[in-house]
Amino acid sequence: DKTAKICYEQMKKENCGDYFTVIRAPGAHEGVAGIVAGNLKEKYYRPVFICTPNEEGVLKGTGRCIPGINLHELMAKHSDLFIRFGGHAGACGFSMKEDDFIELRNVMQEEIKSLLLENPDILTENLYIEKVLEAKEKTLDFAKALKKLEPFGEANPKPCFCILKAHANNIGLMGPEQQHLRFFANTEDGVSVPCILFRRAAEFEDIMNSGGFIDVAGELTVNEYNGRQKLQMIVKDIRRSSN
Repeated sequence: DKTAKICYEQMKKENCGDYFTVIRAPGAHEGVAGIVAGNLKEKYYRPVFICTPNEEGVLKGTGRCIPGINLHELMAKHSDLFIRFGGHAGACGFSMKEDDFIELRNVMQEEIKSLLLENPDILTENLYIEKVLEAKEKTLDFAKALKKLEPFGEANPKPCFCILKAHANNIGLMGPEQQHLRFFANTEDGVSVPCILFRRAAEFEDIMNSGGFIDVAGELTVNEYNGRQKLQMIVKDIRRSSN
């Protein structure tokens, strides 16, 4: 999707915010910016604003937020930055002057930093595991079946599964700062699941290099590349397996 591609390119080019992702996305489609913001929020577990400029020097913005942070309250505290805004705790729309964009990005980082002082786990996702995956569920067909439950959202959360006592093979780092991790989770049932973990590779370096068994929690997705579809787990957490 063009809008998603524009957003990812902007995130590679510049620091869009460590605590609150605020993207200026020229050429993005205003109508799908909300969907992309929602996907980025899920992927990085951060609040997200996507702002699209027009010819009059005005930015049209859309936002999506994680549980525990009230987007509307944060915006109301800085209402002087907006021409208009509306929404609720989890989602919003707004317009603003182009000149105020950097200030918006900066103040939103500071707001989340303040919230982290009160609650250090506010940017840490709580996982509710649906079930331990069986061999017959570690398949592309099962991932495709899960897509029929879409659209996912607060009232219909994306299911999270786990793989127990796995060996990690073909471990590799990705991203400009080697911040993403990919590997295969191999289990005694003979099934190997391709896994990808975004943003937190350094956090799990010791576990991944220990050579011991690991438990992996994440979402099963269909990875489409060059017209081919493959099973992939988007990893949310990894731990050492207990005996």
